[in-house]
Amino acid sequence: MVVASEDNADEYIVLEGNRRLTALRILENPNLAVGVVSPKLEADFIKVSKQFKSGTLRVHSAMCVVFDELDEADYWREIRHIGEGKGKGIVPWRAQEKARYKDRKGGKKKKALQVLDFLENRGNISNDTRKNIPTTILWINQIKFVQ
Repeated sequence: MVVASEDNADEYIVLEGNRRLTALRILENPNLAVGVVSPKLEADFIKVSKQFKSGTLRVHSAMCVVFDELDEADYWREIRHIGEGKGKGIVPWRAQEKARYKDRKGGKKKKALQVLDFLENRGNISNDTRKNIPTTILWINQIKFVQ
């Protein structure tokens, strides 16, 4: 799912399909995967990237559903992530994904996400660790942040 960029008529903002977009970016720059995946997979990415850059491997197109406006796409994004919905949706969003989505739509960011942002930005937790912390267990009554 993409929506046309307001700043540039030749560009689109990807709303769904982030794994596919990441795969395309890794074809261009396999170093993006360094330290994120196993050494074997890093080597595989480098090999495939060389084939891509030499022209022996090509990406001809990427199918997209283009929406004129973000609000129009939001309905379909929610359907895809609210749960399987008898075949209508895919893997449901966890609490963090739901909170980030609501935050982007102009809602107030939940305190639990603020704490996780703070801890990750300071280097106290990794992104992988953060993904495994259910925000539903973070009950925050009073927090004092010290610089």
